Amino acid sequence: MLHPWIVSRAPNARDFLEAAEIADWRRRKMPPEVVQAVLADARPYGEIAAACNVGYQTVAAIKARRLYAHVPFAGEVPRGSRSALSAETVRAVYLDPATTREAAQRHGVSLSRARQIRQGRIGVDITRGLTSPSAARRALDARHARERADLGAA
Repeated sequence: MLHPWIVSRAPNARDFLEAAEIADWRRRKMPPEVVQAVLADARPYGEIAAACNVGYQTVAAIKARRLYAHVPFAGEVPRGSRSALSAETVRAVYLDPATTREAAQRHGVSLSRARQIRQGRIGVDITRGLTSPSAARRALDARHARERADLGAA
């Protein structure tokens, strides 16, 4: 069951609450039980923010204890990890001969993440030893250029 404070912030809140209840809940500060749920949640901040109908920065501030620091919380606050790509996805994006944009769409990653994989800034340990299609093409073009030069010199 979602807390009424979270439901009141949803775009379809009128399906669940009366207008007066929505206004009342929206005027209130985040309840301690919701703050504690945010603090205990180990998902990425964006997912927590979407689930609670608040912004990413709000979740980050709560986790850093800059907001609602007065709310008691026992234990360690898990920091949200970014969603990790599987080794298969990194390898597939790296080896895909299509353009970076097409590879990103085909494998369900963002364009910037696909660029980072292909530039060797993400997943280096996974792609080490693999020859990317663009590197293979460059090597083949260089070999063909040498062969043409040898034929022209002979």
